Amino acid sequence: MSNRILLIRPPSENISSVLPLGLMYLGSALKKKNCKIKILDLRLKKNAYSCLNETIKKFKPDIVGIGLLTVESKSAHQIVKDVKAIDPDLMVIFGGPHCEAEPDLILKDNNIDILVIGEGENTVCELIDVFKYNGLLDKVNGIAYRDNGKTIKNRPREPIEDLNSLKLDYDLINVEDYFHFSSSHDYLPSSKRFLPIFTSRGCPFECVYCHNIFGKKIRYMSAERVFTEIEFLYKKYNVEEFHFLDDSFNIDINRAKRIFDLICDSGMNVGITFPNGIRTDFIDEELIHKMKKAGVYRVALGIESASERIIKMINKKSDINEIKVVTKKLNSSKISTGGFFMLGFPTETREEISNTINFACSLDLTTAIFSFVIPNPGTKLWETIQNNDRSLDPNDFENFNAQSVNFNRSCVSSKELRKLQRMAYRKFYLTPWRIWKIYVLSPDKIMTIKKFISKLKSLLLVMLMRKKR
Repeated sequence: MSNRILLIRPPSENISSVLPLGLMYLGSALKKKNCKIKILDLRLKKNAYSCLNETIKKFKPDIVGIGLLTVESKSAHQIVKDVKAIDPDLMVIFGGPHCEAEPDLILKDNNIDILVIGEGENTVCELIDVFKYNGLLDKVNGIAYRDNGKTIKNRPREPIEDLNSLKLDYDLINVEDYFHFSSSHDYLPSSKRFLPIFTSRGCPFECVYCHNIFGKKIRYMSAERVFTEIEFLYKKYNVEEFHFLDDSFNIDINRAKRIFDLICDSGMNVGITFPNGIRTDFIDEELIHKMKKAGVYRVALGIESASERIIKMINKKSDINEIKVVTKKLNSSKISTGGFFMLGFPTETREEISNTINFACSLDLTTAIFSFVIPNPGTKLWETIQNNDRSLDPNDFENFNAQSVNFNRSCVSSKELRKLQRMAYRKFYLTPWRIWKIYVLSPDKIMTIKKFISKLKSLLLVMLMRKKR
């Protein structure tokens, strides 16, 4: 058993269809154990069930692994149901950030056999040996499963220390399939030939709304290892732009500078963005200069709130004055900047929300996203808000996205929160100088105009509908 493994990414309307790096890392590790691997990214398929049915019948897997985010959980549970309908004997394993939640909750779905919690490469390889040699599940760290109807959660898996040892086998997917998208992370790239890249794992900070799948200890790929991968993708697949998805890319500021130096010295002409955000407290003028020289044209900053009380409550550990200085410097270097802001934290008042909106509008940002607070399962915020409510169904997370209000514990109503969000977008974007700035700093002027007109039409339609009520 366990020689043929099908790895699936569920269909999703909320997640960009970028390269499934998590599944690729798992598949690459399993290939070293002589497993036959197939990755099925259902985000790319129009008829998910038909494609799933055909793939299972042709590939004949022994195990199906599904990697998912919380917002994809309803879709993932449906896929599991479909898998078992096709072949009830297939072993089904769940993995990804969503599995940090209460195992009892997810394992209410009897179609799921095992959860992989945390980094999965070593865990799945050990599981393969357990299946192959009839070993015991209770010896495998980093998993949860059912035993006689009771949920068993084993000890956590130790994080992988040497990230240079992790290899990505790009032959597991058709890379060209991922060059057909005009945007990523709600921003227009300079080229359709962009790919994501992950160069570190872990984050030392304790923000209450964040998952902890990679732990609190940062582990880095060396600058040379990062450059080797970039050069490989640039030469083999003609990749013209790289999106760094690290949670803590620039905390080791010297490593960050070294990566940019290597790119500059190579003579490669590439675009670089940081859509997941970088820390403002680990940026100096030399880093900005090297970023710009290497091809960085866009960074995101996780600012979240302008309230000192809220910042302290969510353990953000950021400095408002420092944010002002950094955004000004990035703007002076003509690097497009996007700010992430969250509305509706527990006990947050209308005044605090309004101050955050006003602060966002005062900054030298190109774009801003005002999302509602998302209490993702497995986070400290979830533990606080959810208060161990076991009545939840495993399918209840369909709307756990940035545009939906869930478990509102702020001092304003959900209706008022939505009104404040609309006001935030109007106030931020509907100013001539901001529109001009977006246009000037955009790498694709025509697509930017089209997208802006589309967004404006949507906004005006919403306003018109509300006036008629």
